[in-house]
Amino acid sequence: MAKMRVYAKETNERLRQLAEPCDCQVLTTQDHWYGIDPIHYRRRYYRLWCRQIVNALLDCELEEKKLVFPWKTRAQFERATPAKWWFLGRERTTTQPAITLGDGSQVYLY
Repeated sequence: MAKMRVYAKETNERLRQLAEPCDCQVLTTQDHWYGIDPIHYRRRYYRLWCRQIVNALLDCELEEKKLVFPWKTRAQFERATPAKWWFLGRERTTTQPAITLGDGSQVYLY
C-alpha cells in the first residue's frame, strides 16, 4: 500500500508538470475525501468532488466569456459513476466515458 501511495504522488507531480506549460488549471482536493488509496474518492464526498470540478469549470474563461453549464450537464456530473466501485460488498462496473458533454468532450472516472 505504501508503494501505491508513493506511485500516486509521483504520478500526480508528473501530471502537474505536464499541465504547467499548457496553462491548464489543476484542482487540489481534500486528502480525507479519499479511501484507503490516494486515487479513489470516498462515495460520501462525491457531491463535494463534483461541485469542485463544476465550480472550477464555471470559473474558467473561454474567449472572454464565462463558461456556463446547463442544468443537464450539472446533473450528468452528479450521476456519473467510476469504472469500478463497490456497493453492499459487491463489485460494480460501468463503461467509460462516464460523461460525454454536448461539445464532444468526454470525462472518464477511474
